[in-house]
Amino acid sequence: MKKILITLLLLVFNVNINAQEIQFTVSVDKKVIALNQSLTLTVQLTSGNMNIPGTPQLPSLDGFTIVSGPNTSTSISFVNGRVSSSKSYSYILVPTKEGKLTIGSAVFNHNGKEYKTIPIEIEVVRSAVSQQPRQKPAPPQAQQPGAQDQTTDLNKLILLRVFVDKKNPYINEGVTVTYKLYTRVQVRNYGISKPPTATGAWIEEYTIPQQPVLKTEVVDGISYQTAIIKKLELFPTKSGELTLEPLVMQTDILVRNQRRNVFNFDSFFNDDFFGRTIRKELVAPAVKMNVLRLPDENKPPGFKNIVGKFSINSEVDKTEVSTNEAVSFKIRISGTGNIKLLESPEVKVSGDFERYEPKIEEKINKTGDNITGEKIFEDVLIPRLPGNQKIEQVRFSYFDPKTKKYITLSTREIFVNVAPGKERLTALPGNISRGEVRLIGSDIRFIKLKPVKWEKMGDSFYKNYIFLILIIFPLCLLGATVVYNNHLERISTDVVYRRSRRAVKSAENRLKKSAQYLNENSAEKFYLTLSSALRGYIADKLNISEAGFLTDEVKEILKTRNIDEEITGKFIELIKTCDYLRFAPSESNLEDMKKIFNESRETLTSFEKEVSKKTL
Repeated sequence: MKKILITLLLLVFNVNINAQEIQFTVSVDKKVIALNQSLTLTVQLTSGNMNIPGTPQLPSLDGFTIVSGPNTSTSISFVNGRVSSSKSYSYILVPTKEGKLTIGSAVFNHNGKEYKTIPIEIEVVRSAVSQQPRQKPAPPQAQQPGAQDQTTDLNKLILLRVFVDKKNPYINEGVTVTYKLYTRVQVRNYGISKPPTATGAWIEEYTIPQQPVLKTEVVDGISYQTAIIKKLELFPTKSGELTLEPLVMQTDILVRNQRRNVFNFDSFFNDDFFGRTIRKELVAPAVKMNVLRLPDENKPPGFKNIVGKFSINSEVDKTEVSTNEAVSFKIRISGTGNIKLLESPEVKVSGDFERYEPKIEEKINKTGDNITGEKIFEDVLIPRLPGNQKIEQVRFSYFDPKTKKYITLSTREIFVNVAPGKERLTALPGNISRGEVRLIGSDIRFIKLKPVKWEKMGDSFYKNYIFLILIIFPLCLLGATVVYNNHLERISTDVVYRRSRRAVKSAENRLKKSAQYLNENSAEKFYLTLSSALRGYIADKLNISEAGFLTDEVKEILKTRNIDEEITGKFIELIKTCDYLRFAPSESNLEDMKKIFNESRETLTSFEKEVSKKTL
């Protein structure tokens, strides 16, 4: 039975992975070289299969000599239940002549289909030492990608790009803007110093992972490591030209003092043991868009400029009630677009219902490819007269930018059967509508059957100490309410105050998570959460972005605010230690983890005591 089940799973799995397209690329580490230099040629195959069948054919290398290779490497990854594998072949090439040379197309055949890469042009210039005898090419490891020294032009090795999915949106149509970092060097830290802004637009930011997700992309024949650092949805609110201002980012780049054997792109946050860190500013250019007006043709009456793709439904919590018993009527609008712009639809009920202002609940998802969510409008309806009462259809209109048409949706009619209640209703005067009917109490006072409590005449309650307590207590409660309201108002308006107040609690929660990974002896997760706790605490205290945490900048801020340098140094050193060890977990054992955890907790306590003495 087990063998049959395993066979079926393998068959299903094989059908799924064979359906995925193979990606075949060729890249070089540089496109301009000297005659006495070498370059690295990388041929990469990526597939949805666990094993990549076959070997690609090398491109035409006229004008080049292969001095090393192939060096092969294979990786397998599982993402969202899908498996993919990648296999690369790298060669070290040395040019044999000057001028513009062409690396031809590589070929790979699979299942009767032929894959070809785009040819790459290489410019070979005269070497500065061309008059001397040609030296022996450097060892292959000295020319691996990323082994550039500090004289290399960084503008060609790291850049920031912006992508928009549409340039001519309609008013209130969502435009997805993605900022992507391309790098061939190691980035120690980064932080956004100037976020993008746009006058005449509503901006919603997507939630992106705190640790950037790295991918490999080939641009103009050169391989880069890429990561999305910011993603937002822009909703124009007026027609005409719209400009999204540039995004400015500060980065700390690790510049090598000497060449290394292997360049590792596994993290943007490597240590600076083998080089020095320099600061570089990256700018993503401004983006101009032409915002279109919504068409006037077939525009529904009372249209409220809602654009996107939506659905609507309604429901009541019960259809059998008595008079004066509340009924909950919910309208749910969900879809893709600017959910926050949705207003309460018009609800029409018969005159026998009394309606109150709706309660509004909003749920927005900012983690996918589009801003999606739903808005719920809950009305409370109270029937005043018995009978079969009706809640009319609710209509909702929006503009679909894909079909360029107005869509009007409507809910179903809902009937509520109202039975007579216990309370008696007044007769209906001729000048009062049924909607103004109100209940009255009984018109007969019954004889009291229970004993009556008698009180002595002459006793005054205001002379009793309980009366004084009841007088003072509301004043104390009022004072406490004012103080608490001021605290809440400051929490909601003062970002610095809010983050500072919540810094310790947030750090404690993250330390608890670190302790959990400590007990599990999971070194990588332990150091990641511990570093996040330390960074998050000090970022909240100083009101800076945790993603843009720069240690040198933090040191300067703490120094200007008279924080003890010894505590500051210990704090920063712990962060660096955690960052280093989470990428080298094998260098740490359980005892080291316990020691660093205790030191972190003690340092946080000392730092908080020191902060309490200062005004941050």
